[in-house]
Order: sequence, then C-alpha cells, then structure tokens
Amino acid sequence: MQADFKARRFTSSMTPMQKHMGPQVSGLAHPQPTADLSISTQLERIAALRAICDRNSSGTSSAQRARLLEALRSMKYVTTFEAMRYLDIFDPRPRKLELTRKGYRIVTTWCVVKTESGYHHRIGVYSLG
Repeated sequence: MQADFKARRFTSSMTPMQKHMGPQVSGLAHPQPTADLSISTQLERIAALRAICDRNSSGTSSAQRARLLEALRSMKYVTTFEAMRYLDIFDPRPRKLELTRKGYRIVTTWCVVKTESGYHHRIGVYSLG
C-alpha cells in the first residue's frame, strides 16, 4: 500500500513525456525526445524496433547484440523493456555487457515505467556514450 502511494505521488507531477518514459531516477540524464510522444510516435518507435528485429531474427547472442547495437545507433536510446519486448532479447543486460567488452561505450540510466498490469518498475535506459 505504501509503495503504491509513493508511486502515485512520484508520478502525479510528471509531464506527458515522463509519464511515457518515467521520471529520471539517477543523476545522469538519459536522452529523450524534446516533444511529447503521441500514440502515433510510440507506434512508429515500436514499428522501427520490430523492423530491426525482423532484419536479424536469429536467436543467437551475436544476433541479439547486432539488434541492440543497430537500435542504439538508430533510435538514440533503448529501454530494457523495449529490448525484451520488441527486439526479442530475453535479457538485454548480458548483451550490453558483451558490447561494452567489445569497446562500445553504453551508458545506463534509469527510469520508472508503468506496465500493462498497472505496476511501476524501474528499468534501464541504454544509450551510446
């Protein structure tokens, strides 16, 4: 009950963009579009992520790394939720670590999002540094 109250209090003063992406939790700012995301823009983003997945649909870790890297380059940022849901990367954390070990600088920041079931979750937001 108290956590639910905190989540409602936390989101009550958010802008429409923050309601979509969640408020910034860490001290680092993650890249966000300057305009509010409308439904059409969200659908376009999802379609772009799915297109990346369709171009390289293999389940191997190297294919998952390639999808994540392509999305980071073309979309500016990718949340862990988006990576799991639309890029078909079951756990994006090891793929991010593997890319980091290959020399890519990937910055992780945090945001809070509300899931379809109505709960708030803190998720990672990856961007190329």
